[in-house]
Amino acid sequence: MTPSFQERERLFASPLAYGARLPGGKSRLPGFSAPSRGDVVVAELPYAEARSWPVRIADSVVRFFTGQRVTPGSSRRPEWAGQIGLFRIVGLPGDTVRMTDHICYVQPAGKEAFVSEFELSGKRYELGRQSLPEGWFSDLPFSGFMKAVTVPEGHYFIVTDNRFSGIDSRYFGPVAADAILQRIVFRYWPPARFGVPGS
Repeated sequence: MTPSFQERERLFASPLAYGARLPGGKSRLPGFSAPSRGDVVVAELPYAEARSWPVRIADSVVRFFTGQRVTPGSSRRPEWAGQIGLFRIVGLPGDTVRMTDHICYVQPAGKEAFVSEFELSGKRYELGRQSLPEGWFSDLPFSGFMKAVTVPEGHYFIVTDNRFSGIDSRYFGPVAADAILQRIVFRYWPPARFGVPGS
């Protein structure tokens, strides 16, 4: 999420904002608000497999004795699948999202015009972007361009602020609401950067 967040910074994230998950499943407590554009969230990347507790225990034992090299039932999922990361929500259910020069433009559900992510969210933040290498075309990954995608009901379009190399909804598509785990509330370390990000 550079340049908005740097390595070794400490953040306070609340699972209560959108409703904390109950142990043992994906059921949630009621939240204080719904995810909105511009929110920075902790989200689980797609393709995470829900595994039973016996499989999780067996996995821990096998990985301990094999030096973390073997996982029971492992598949050919992407390396990042099932991990969590920081993302910014730019598209809500029903929105249409496209990207030009690393900036997302959103056509809210029921509206006719596309508006930049900054105008819609009302938040200030910088984007990490670079010039394309020679011979790199705009339809290739990490080009900063993306065709319009409509966000399905119950899903959100999430992106990283490092648009040049971040893995996000441009590659794995909109994520289900269940994948959004926590909302970043404020940065508390280092003291010089204390505060609410992007306010």
